Amino acid sequence: MNGDDIKPRPYLRLLLLAGLMGLLSAVITFAFMWIVHEVQVVMWDRVLGTEGPWAPLLTVIICVLALMLTSLLERELRRRGFDLSIRAILSKLAQIREVGAIYPDSKAKEPTIRLTLSQMSQEQRAMYDALDLERYRSAPA
Repeated sequence: MNGDDIKPRPYLRLLLLAGLMGLLSAVITFAFMWIVHEVQVVMWDRVLGTEGPWAPLLTVIICVLALMLTSLLERELRRRGFDLSIRAILSKLAQIREVGAIYPDSKAKEPTIRLTLSQMSQEQRAMYDALDLERYRSAPA
């Protein structure tokens, strides 16, 4: 590919679109992190920081719920032949990522967006398939 193949106007529009998408995602991320912070303040400072029986009770409920959900995940994977600890399961599943790539298309007005999964080990792929995580993937654009 030489410099003559790149048409400046569509290329600049694509760069502008990428910049706007980046700005929008930064704003959304900032808003999400602000909401998470506010919920944590309400949860830990106001609700759990109060005196009385609610603070320890709510802490226990949250911890028990988290343990129940992770134990359910471990049980489901054990049932399907995986002999891993909760920590190992969560670590391996956390490494699976969905990656999006934007390709300019000279014939179409809109760029082509391709979504794919990060490279997985055989064990990660087997866990992904066993839990049917494909149903949670983003729809192709």
